[in-house]
Amino acid sequence: MHRLRLCHSTANLASCLVAAKAGYAFEGTMRSALLHEDGRHDEHLHSLVQGDL
Repeated sequence: MHRLRLCHSTANLASCLVAAKAGYAFEGTMRSALLHEDGRHDEHLHSLVQGDL
């Protein structure tokens, strides 16, 4: 594999911390990318590419 992508709700701080600890780089915020029962939410995008570790 060359690239792994991890996405989570911007409200989920625990997932952000896990991604950082695992070596994933924060790439940005995807606005209104998640659809939940209560409406749309922003999503953080993190990635890990071959050679990062």
